[in-house]
Amino acid sequence: MKTFNFMVLIILILNFGLSSAFAWKSSIRPPRSNDFGSVRKAQDYKVLAGGGHSKVETPFVFVARDEETYRLLGNMVDGLPPSATVDFSKNAVVAGFAGTRPTGGWSVEIRKVGKRTVIDLNGPRKDMMVTQVITTPYKVVLVPLEEFEPLQLDFTASYAKNLKTFTTDRGNFEFSGGIAGRRTAFAAGGTVQVLTYDENVTVIFDLKGKREAAKRRLSDIASGTLKNGRISIVRLDSGNFVDLPRPPFGVTGNLKDKVLSLNFNSRPTPFADGFVGTGTVSATAVN
Repeated sequence: MKTFNFMVLIILILNFGLSSAFAWKSSIRPPRSNDFGSVRKAQDYKVLAGGGHSKVETPFVFVARDEETYRLLGNMVDGLPPSATVDFSKNAVVAGFAGTRPTGGWSVEIRKVGKRTVIDLNGPRKDMMVTQVITTPYKVVLVPLEEFEPLQLDFTASYAKNLKTFTTDRGNFEFSGGIAGRRTAFAAGGTVQVLTYDENVTVIFDLKGKREAAKRRLSDIASGTLKNGRISIVRLDSGNFVDLPRPPFGVTGNLKDKVLSLNFNSRPTPFADGFVGTGTVSATAVN
C-alpha cells in the first residue's frame, strides 16, 4: 500500500512539473513590432515652431542653412528661437506652410524616411469634428546634417504641383585651388525647380557634370529672396562640383517669364589649401 501511494505521489509531481514547464515556455515569444507602438520614434525632428496660423497663404516650403536666411523665415512666422541658438554648421531649418485652409484639422508633417526628409500636408478625417474657421497651418523643424552634406527633401503632391521646372540650356562650372593650384572646368546640365511665395523663393537643384565630369553632381535645396525678378541665395551646398575642402556656393540670378539665369560663386573659404568654384546656368521653363 505504501509502495502504491509513493508511486502516485511521484506521478503527481512529474505531471505538475511538466505542466508548469509547458506553461512557462508558452509565455515566452520574440518581441513584435506593434509591442512598441506607443514609443516615440527617435527619428522625429525637433520642432522649433508650429501652429494653425502663419502669414503664408499658399503652400510653401522654406529652407534656412544660415543666419541671414533664417531671419527671413522670421518674417513669415512668429516665435522662432533666436538664430544664435541654431548651429547651422550641423543643421538645416525646414519650414512647411499649408496655405489657407477653410477649417481646422489641417497640419503639416515633416518626417525622416531613410536619409531623406519628407514634407506632407494632412487634412482632417471625414468623421473629424473641426473648427469652422480659416487657418494657415505651419511647422518648422530642425534637421541634423553632416558638414558638406546636402539636404535631401521630398515634396508630396500638395507642394510639388506648385513647382515650376526648368531644364538647362547651358551650364558651365570650374574650380581651382589645392596645394598645387589645380584648375578643373566642365559643362553641366539637369533641372532646376522653383517654388515662390511673395518675395521668397525656394530652389531645388539637380545638376550633373557632362562627359568626363559625369560623376560630378550638385543636388541640394535652398531658399532666399526673389525681388523684381532678382534671385539671391546666401548658401547652397556645392556638392562635388567643387573638390574638398570647399565652402558652399552663394547664388544670384534672374527669373523672367520662362527664362532662368543663375550665377554660382564660392563663399569665402576657411581652408588655407581649399578649393573655390564658379559657374553659370541658363534654363528654360517646361511647365
